[in-house]
Amino acid sequence: MKKQLSSVLLLMTAVFLALLVGFFLGRNACRPEVSVSITRSPQAVAAAPSSTPSQAADPVYPIDINTADRHQLALLPGIGEVLADRILAYRDAHGSFPCVEELLNVEGIGTKKLEEILDLITTGG
Repeated sequence: MKKQLSSVLLLMTAVFLALLVGFFLGRNACRPEVSVSITRSPQAVAAAPSSTPSQAADPVYPIDINTADRHQLALLPGIGEVLADRILAYRDAHGSFPCVEELLNVEGIGTKKLEEILDLITTGG
């Protein structure tokens, strides 16, 4: 009876460890890249105030976070220059982002901010 109990406990421990390893490996996996192109409707363009040379042109989405410069990253909603600098520093230290979810590793970017910009960014590949 003790031998059976030991075998059952050993089996349960092995299953638990397998599930735990699977959870952590799956947590770091990148989701398939989805690219979305956002354009203005003709009505929105007609209603928009005319731009002056001092105003920046509208950003072209999606923005590739692996090639974008500080100015392009700062155009993303809620990012700004400070987070743009952090993204660039992370990219310099760790190389290209394999998936957009890796932005969660950048200090100041959480799930809420990532969800806000998810449709506006890409990793280019």
